[in-house]
Amino acid sequence: MFYYFGFYKSKYIENNYPSGNINAISYKMGYIINKIKKAGIPLTVISSYLSDKQGFYPYKKVVVDKFQTDCYLPSLRIMGFFKKITGIFKKLAIFLFCFFKLKKNDVVLIYHDPQIDKIFVFLKRLKGFKLIVEIEEICHRNSKLKNAKRVKANEEKAFKAADAYIVVNDLIYSKYLNNNKPHIVIYGAYDVSVKTDFEEKYALSDKEKINILFSGSIDKVRGASLAVKTAEFLPDNYVMNISGFGNPVELADIQQLIEQHNQNGKGCRIIMHGQLSAQKLDELAFACDIGLNLQDINNPFEEVSFPSKISFYLLHGLNVVSTKMSSVMVSKLSKHLYYCDMQPQAVAKAIVDIKTVDKANNNTIIRKLDNDVVKEVYSLLYEK
Repeated sequence: MFYYFGFYKSKYIENNYPSGNINAISYKMGYIINKIKKAGIPLTVISSYLSDKQGFYPYKKVVVDKFQTDCYLPSLRIMGFFKKITGIFKKLAIFLFCFFKLKKNDVVLIYHDPQIDKIFVFLKRLKGFKLIVEIEEICHRNSKLKNAKRVKANEEKAFKAADAYIVVNDLIYSKYLNNNKPHIVIYGAYDVSVKTDFEEKYALSDKEKINILFSGSIDKVRGASLAVKTAEFLPDNYVMNISGFGNPVELADIQQLIEQHNQNGKGCRIIMHGQLSAQKLDELAFACDIGLNLQDINNPFEEVSFPSKISFYLLHGLNVVSTKMSSVMVSKLSKHLYYCDMQPQAVAKAIVDIKTVDKANNNTIIRKLDNDVVKEVYSLLYEK
């Protein structure tokens, strides 16, 4: 049997109010799930999640189709003085379910999390199943972590125990693994519900404008404020569209910057769309011409992650302007991007220097990667 564990949410548990901060995880997991099924491999998805609302949410099993069964583990959310019980309950639920479910000949793919990986490392020693670790980031490289040494130790144990890997960029394997174990690289989700004809119906109301899109997390590391400041140096025939999510404080700060900019009347107009549904974000992306990835290259996190927004932009036909992230510069997508330094004037210059947008070609770049994933996933799962 094949199992895929992670903090996955779907329409089947919407009434349990699963935490909003696992959207990105579910997005990537959903893509890989679809590729596994397309390879003809039946799988069971084991999901552990937290609710945004206090309470107990029981185990739920859903047969999605003949290839996929979802098992949503019981979840307990307690806030306040006893909130630590929430984490204890989650780990216990994972351990007990997997202890009784997993067998020696199984293949288990886990979405890497330093606090959860050790459960599977222990069970692998006990049961002897094949363990594949999906590494979307190396957490101890995050400069915000106070317990980086402990996290590093947990991560290294998990990486050593793994039999194979799915990694989000090329540097993770070459710099942090490099052990001749099988691996594949998947930069992002390559096949969201996308139409490949770029028709007029996707145009924004002002068709004379060149539309720019910044989407994703609204925070200092990923460059939302840099996008806002860039607008001052762009001609008024451009429009800066910002869509994303973040904590209330940073969202309020960005909103204030946008209001101040629009009131000043310098440069191009900025539109704040907030957090959009997948369909609305698709529509907005189709309507734009240029996508921005402005992640801080001075953050040590930048070489051990990969902005999924890059493949999202290309998939929707956008030209992409990116900061010179090391993980991006060595990727297969590198030659298809435009680069800028981390100053507003430099970003604006890179944007203005783009003369044409070949939407069909940009989409084709990602389609080629998508076609390779099915056979790569099949080989990885059945590699001896």
